[in-house]
Amino acid sequence: MTADRKTFDTIVTVCSWEPRFLLGMRRTLRECSAKTILAYFLGEYGDRTKEAREGLRELVREQRSSLVLKEREMTFATPTAAWELLRRDVGPESAFGNALVDLTTMPREIIWSTLFWLGAAGAERHYVYNRPESYAKDWLARDPNDPRLVYKLAGLLDVGRPTALGAVTGFDENRCRQAVEFYEPTRVVLAAQGGRQYENNVRNVGPKFAADGIPIEHTLVNAYGEDHGHGVLRGFVEKLAKSHNVILCSFGPKPSAIALYRLQREFPQCALAYIGCKEYNREYSAGLGPPLWGRLARQEDSE
Repeated sequence: MTADRKTFDTIVTVCSWEPRFLLGMRRTLRECSAKTILAYFLGEYGDRTKEAREGLRELVREQRSSLVLKEREMTFATPTAAWELLRRDVGPESAFGNALVDLTTMPREIIWSTLFWLGAAGAERHYVYNRPESYAKDWLARDPNDPRLVYKLAGLLDVGRPTALGAVTGFDENRCRQAVEFYEPTRVVLAAQGGRQYENNVRNVGPKFAADGIPIEHTLVNAYGEDHGHGVLRGFVEKLAKSHNVILCSFGPKPSAIALYRLQREFPQCALAYIGCKEYNREYSAGLGPPLWGRLARQEDSE
């Protein structure tokens, strides 16, 4: 990305109190340019993100260019309103030629909806994910909400079929258990991030996870690899979509949300589900790690 400085019509991001949000945005603007930044923030965390949003305004002023910052408020509690807001901002009426989606601190539901609307607009979709140096040692999020299916990405669920759940796990066992208890699947596949980054081998929800009477398969993915785990998960989805309602969740590294989006577009009868939490750690992460860049092809949308 640095070899040929890329220019985007817009950068789409969600503001966060995590240091990597502003640090990552500063690095992104060194490596590429844009006409507009669409910066969403969640009303529930407006106080926490106030300083970061002020920092983003200052960063835009430092560019001394025609870069325009547009701030938008949305809320976890009203997914319909968030969906409509994204449709107006990045959907077919936006006429973007290309866009950069900053996955760094963007909730997965917003990632999927943003990619969907940009695809509907015919935009060229790039993305960047800025890893942190470290995560909080004790907990990241807790008290999960009920799962909800994502608009336009909720599949075609047949009431006569059993349910299979596929989840890329993270460090939060409660979210995995919430998904299992809510959807009551007859089959579960849990894909944990491989390697030792961020103590994955110790902290990840993995082989010890069990649910009474439900067969659970375990596998490893590399969400930081070229396909973000798509190849590993595709075999599971292709096989079970013939006989089950398949629901896909991402609780692990954010790039895994890209893999699941690609799978849902390839197998549109499958559903993407999002589980937020009522509380997130103020010290969720620290520092700024290396970036991960990627692009979605236009043909990766069926609509």
